[in-house]
Amino acid sequence: MGGSECHVLVGIPANAEELEECIAQPRGRDLVASQRATAQQYTREIISPLSRLLPAWRELGVHVRLGCTLTDMAAVLRARPRSLVLVSHWQDMPEPRIETFDGMRTVDEVTRVFPQSFDGFIDLSICRSLPLARSIRARCPGATAQWINCNATPAIWFFIYTLVFRLMAERKLAHLDALEAALDHFRRSTT
Repeated sequence: MGGSECHVLVGIPANAEELEECIAQPRGRDLVASQRATAQQYTREIISPLSRLLPAWRELGVHVRLGCTLTDMAAVLRARPRSLVLVSHWQDMPEPRIETFDGMRTVDEVTRVFPQSFDGFIDLSICRSLPLARSIRARCPGATAQWINCNATPAIWFFIYTLVFRLMAERKLAHLDALEAALDHFRRSTT
C-alpha cells in the first residue's frame, strides 16, 4: 500500500491560525482549554513538530486534512481510503467525545460517518480511544482499528507516523505492518 491510499485527518489545532481561533472562539472544543497550556507550550508540543513533518508526509503521498470537521471526515470516508489516521482529542466528561475542528462529537456521531462497508485500516491517534474503536468495529466489521488506550503524546506519534508513511511508500507495506515495523524500530532504538 502506498502513501496515496493514506489520509491523515487532524481535528485539533495544527497551526497558529487554528490555535488562535480555538482560543478566541472555543465553540466547545476542549484540547487547548483542558490542557491549560499556553499558546507557546501548545505550539512547541504539537504545532511545531507537526509543521516540520507535514512536508515529508505529503511528499510520501499522504493526504493531510488540517482543521478536520465531521463533514470533512465523512467526505474522506465516502472516497473509501484504505488507511486513515485520525489525530484528535478525547474528552471523558460529561460523556465520551472526540474533538473535531467544528466542536466535540459523541462516539455515535463519529461512528455514523463511517460507511458500514468501510473495510480499511483506521489508526486512532486519540487518548483512551478504545470506546471509539469498538464502536467503529461494530459498525464496520471489515475494518481494522488501532487505538491508544492511554494518554497519547502527539509529537512522538508524529515521528512514528513519519516512519510508518515512509515504510508504506518505499516498501509498499500495509499500514498495520508499517506501524508494527516502526514501533519495533523505536523500541530497539530506546533500549
